[in-house]
Amino acid sequence: MTTNLELCGLALSRLGQGAITDLAGTDDVSITCNLHYQQAIDWTLREREWKIAVKRVAQSTPTGTPAY
Repeated sequence: MTTNLELCGLALSRLGQGAITDLAGTDDVSITCNLHYQQAIDWTLREREWKIAVKRVAQSTPTGTPAY
């Protein structure tokens, strides 16, 4: 399975940027990737009828916050 960091690295390479080592980094590229990553995933999932992403269900966690 591809990680969030690997996906961001692939996107950066297509843009001619160097790789990052941490999405939680303090450099501009890491901050920008972290800022836009979830929006890009949400947009991609909305654009097609994915059989693997039919619906999102909230499950309660021990802390009481929803985990998708």
